[in-house]
Amino acid sequence: MANTVQEIDARRNFHRRRWVPVFLFILGIVVFLPSIWSETSVTERDEYSLSFRTPMEMKERGAWLTPWLDRQPRLRKPPLLYWATLADYKIFGITLAAARIWGVLAGAGLAVCSCLVAREIFRTNGMLAGLLTLSSVGVAVEARQAMLDLPVAFFSVLAVLFWLRWMGHERWRDILLSACALGCAFLVKGPVGLFFFLIGAVAALWGFHDWRILRRRPMQLLGWFVLVLAICLPWPLLMRHLWGDRFTETLDGEMAARHFIDWESIRFISTFSGLLGLIFPWTPLFFGAVVGYFMKIRYGSRRSQTWLLIWCLATAMPFFLMKASERYLLALAPVECVMIASWLEDGETCARRWLCRACVGMLALVALFFSAAVIWFKLGIVGPVLCFAATGWTLWQAMRTKSNLRVALGAVVTMSLCLGVVYPQFGVNAMPPDLQEKLAGLPAAQFDGIHPCLISMRLGYSVQRFDNKTFPTELAAHPDGVALFLTKFERKEFDEMLATNHLQTTELFHFGTLAALKTYLGSHKFDRDTRWEAFATRSIEPLQIQVYCYRITPALEQARN
Repeated sequence: MANTVQEIDARRNFHRRRWVPVFLFILGIVVFLPSIWSETSVTERDEYSLSFRTPMEMKERGAWLTPWLDRQPRLRKPPLLYWATLADYKIFGITLAAARIWGVLAGAGLAVCSCLVAREIFRTNGMLAGLLTLSSVGVAVEARQAMLDLPVAFFSVLAVLFWLRWMGHERWRDILLSACALGCAFLVKGPVGLFFFLIGAVAALWGFHDWRILRRRPMQLLGWFVLVLAICLPWPLLMRHLWGDRFTETLDGEMAARHFIDWESIRFISTFSGLLGLIFPWTPLFFGAVVGYFMKIRYGSRRSQTWLLIWCLATAMPFFLMKASERYLLALAPVECVMIASWLEDGETCARRWLCRACVGMLALVALFFSAAVIWFKLGIVGPVLCFAATGWTLWQAMRTKSNLRVALGAVVTMSLCLGVVYPQFGVNAMPPDLQEKLAGLPAAQFDGIHPCLISMRLGYSVQRFDNKTFPTELAAHPDGVALFLTKFERKEFDEMLATNHLQTTELFHFGTLAALKTYLGSHKFDRDTRWEAFATRSIEPLQIQVYCYRITPALEQARN
């Protein structure tokens, strides 16, 4: 009787905390929003080369069904996120915030998924799992970008969550919602979304020993299958109809680019670092959770933990044998965070407390490094001071209290300040505020490099790369000339191009901009003396890449002819 009363009380407490997913979603939006409108916020090549420009060219062409990039149909990826971004471009204009808002929503939604999975299988309120997800570096970085990986992770995990609920309640609503989420995952990034779901769903059937549900509910399974096909198939079939063999060749090329079962040791390192690095700073706790699981096997570990571990390891396994970015493993971040939360909530031990402190210490080192660098180079003071305060409070909570929730919440705030306030102050990829006025209406193009990275977003149209075949046509269509951007590292090739095509140039302006951090780590472009000069003078100018803008026109003799 006492056990029954305790179970009733536990259920009541569980239902009283229905506000937790809503709180996590709102908190996720709040912590991911800062600086998504800024050109100096976190970005990477695929974002400004693909995600921003594809909806731009669709808008310029008035195309909705077929994505376009570099004046060619982009058939490699389905168009759901491009459709959403294009809708924002049409409603709100071409802005960074309009493109990146979907990443913010996907990141907040992924934290809610972590919360709901923990609530479903462990009957906790799920708050800790959600906070750990919000403060994981992989989610915190990708949520500030207009990339495909976080939305496909969100929809895949959401599909598994509804599948899990269907296994527990066998309702039509749950199985159909799972099919809808799975269809959206496919329309964001293709078969990889199906792969993430299938591993999670099969692992749940095996981990919970509930294969009989497949025989009990054949009609629900049939409805699930039909709805998935109804969502996934129309766009590929339409592209096959519109583009024929070109679409098939694109898919074959995409599969060949993965180099499946073409072993290289670097892929093992890359996949392993992605699996563990995406949940930084909580990586040591994940090791602890895995070790704790295996230590309890002989005593009978819970099936829920078995399911999570199988889902995690089985999903990561194929990535050791093919070429893919670490971002593909983002769907595992909530799985790992739920495992960590379950392990921490299983009981208080000295080992768990010290591992938690080690995680907070690693986060503090990163936050203090970036904050101190901003102050040293005289780039700002308010952001670093706020980051120092949040880091100190989080360290104090880790050292003086036993509340995992407070530590995780402090980590969420610290990560948000570090990425959303401190990092943008470095001015990475910054451009002159009056760049458009300096161009004086000339159409722009990039010579060979990537700088300035966000020129397309600043100008509001897709800026093309220099092409020796089409550039003469561009010049003929614009008698006043074309503005061509390049860096000093491309000067030799640029001069050769001018001589070959008999073109003349006039420098319009130039400016310095800071490149991404990895450009300076072991790069031959910046020697040790240059780095030391920047540190000694407390100025980032020696580290800036000089970007030149030239007005290109035909030579006078060619123009007369």
